[in-house]
Amino acid sequence: VERSRGLGDVYKRQAEDNKINQKIFNAIVRPTKATIRIANDGIEAIDEVGKLFPDVIFMDIQMPNMDGIQACEILKSTYPNVRIIALTANVMAQDIKKYKQVGFDHYLGKPVNVDELYTLIQHYIDSGDEQT
Repeated sequence: VERSRGLGDVYKRQAEDNKINQKIFNAIVRPTKATIRIANDGIEAIDEVGKLFPDVIFMDIQMPNMDGIQACEILKSTYPNVRIIALTANVMAQDIKKYKQVGFDHYLGKPVNVDELYTLIQHYIDSGDEQT
């Protein structure tokens, strides 16, 4: 996603419990003009997806109440076409393998690489018509 491209009709959910990380992620994505909704944990993320289906979900792995792995498994069982990207500092080979096994479509390491984030957003938005 080019920083100047407006994505006002694109809807992204971020499941992240850390308020500082929420603000950083929003600041990075703000130039795209995409609509972003934040869930503070996996339970909220599941509840919110039932209310408004997102184009893509950026899911933190370590959250209170329900972690990202559990939330991903539940979301994928209910909404198999939802696109979920793990947003995590845990990017060792065994971690990445586990994310793929539970249903994450991709992962993005923290700290976030802005260009990689925009590339992922663009990829999942461009492929959105094929999955829904």
